[in-house]
Amino acid sequence: MPKKPKAKSVSEPYVVQYETKNAEFEYARFWDGRSYEDRAERMLLKQLIGYYHSKSKWLVDIGGSYGRLLNLYAKRFKQVVIVDYATNEFYLSLKPAKDKKLALSHIAANAYHLPFADDTQSAIISIRVIHHLTDPDLFFKEISRVLKPGGTAIIEAANKNSLKRLLKCILRADFSDWRNDWVDIGASGLQNDGSFQLIRNYHPKYLMRLLSEAGLVVVKRRSVSWFRRTPVAKLPKVIIDSLEKIMQIFSGWLFFGPSGWYVVRKPGVYQPDKASFGDCIVDPATKKYIGTTAQKKIQKTNKQVRYLDLRYPKPRR
Repeated sequence: MPKKPKAKSVSEPYVVQYETKNAEFEYARFWDGRSYEDRAERMLLKQLIGYYHSKSKWLVDIGGSYGRLLNLYAKRFKQVVIVDYATNEFYLSLKPAKDKKLALSHIAANAYHLPFADDTQSAIISIRVIHHLTDPDLFFKEISRVLKPGGTAIIEAANKNSLKRLLKCILRADFSDWRNDWVDIGASGLQNDGSFQLIRNYHPKYLMRLLSEAGLVVVKRRSVSWFRRTPVAKLPKVIIDSLEKIMQIFSGWLFFGPSGWYVVRKPGVYQPDKASFGDCIVDPATKKYIGTTAQKKIQKTNKQVRYLDLRYPKPRR
């Protein structure tokens, strides 16, 4: 009797790990000395959330880490859910959440396997995540799956074709690099053990195509941090912020800032959130609902923060 052929294993996309037995990346310290970039992002995000997410009960912040932007959006929602693959900095979000009297939840999850049921989320943000992904198309498909019809996501991605790169291409009289879908710019830290490895900037047109193929409609584009790492950034705060605001206004047409922002909507008629967020959680492997009792059984603790560990596949150690 012939042997039954083995089932082919499905290859999982590479996951950059910032929390391993060898080291932990401290994202909060990354922002030391980057106050201009932080202000530039907040300037735009405040407008976008106020306009596109004003009707939502809760917000899902994918890649939210230590809650850098928590104090910006906390008052607008009854609940916020921080989703991140690494858990080592969840604890830093506790104090701002307590100060704002916000219901805050933490979930450890893989961006390629979000632990939410289909058509359940109305408000998602994902800031500074895409440049850590090898397969943004799979992430966009997950966003499309979990968004409810009419729901919106605000997605940030490093812009490969920034003004700085354009000037380099002009000076070199070589635009071959300009046409590439992405460029790997490298990263410092541990390089061969699955941590701190991938930093990839994407071509805006490439991302726009992937978003469209995922069934998402781009309703607004902007770019920010126009003066990052330039002498202009050393000007007084009131001047640089005014210049940044002006550039953001025109960046829908002049999309050359180093940080690209995309507001995407899932087609359909929007319906207000009726269920609670806890009713939307599923096992990412089976897509079966996880009830309240079962959720308590999969809770873990890191630095006094309780979180649901729904990472799939499980992290390499």
